[in-house]
Order: sequence, then structure tokens, then C-alpha cells
Amino acid sequence: MTTEFLKRSYHMSPNHPQWDAAWQRMAAEGVNDGLPDRYEGWQYMGSYTKPSGDVHEFRHRHHPAVNRRVITRVFIPAR
Repeated sequence: MTTEFLKRSYHMSPNHPQWDAAWQRMAAEGVNDGLPDRYEGWQYMGSYTKPSGDVHEFRHRHHPAVNRRVITRVFIPAR
């Protein structure tokens, strides 16, 4: 990891303005289609800023749709 990337990395708290949008976009990922609770088992891992917006990373240790670990990143454009 470069020092520049570390400067752009951060960890959102639940009161962060993008918290709800990031979780909603993660839940809308295709791997979650058909699941009764699209949020269950997911963990927020961290975020980083790009010039065009923010990237938020989530993981599921054993996703029931694919029977393996899943990592997904969602992008929220800058305003």
C-alpha cells in the first residue's frame, strides 16, 4: 500500500452521510437477489476516496447464494 492510498482511506461511522446509501447499494448487488435479508452476514470493511467519488468495501464470510466468501465494492460519485 502506498502512503497516498493510506491518506485517502477511512472508516465510515453509521452517522456518515454515505452510510445508508453504501449499504443500500451493497444490498442491491446481484449476488443478493432472492435473499430474504440482503444485509444479513455482511460486514463493512472500509472506504477510500477517489477524485470521482468514494468506494466502500463489504465482505460476507460465507454467502449463502454462492457458498463462499464474497467481497464487493460500491461506488458513490462525488457531488
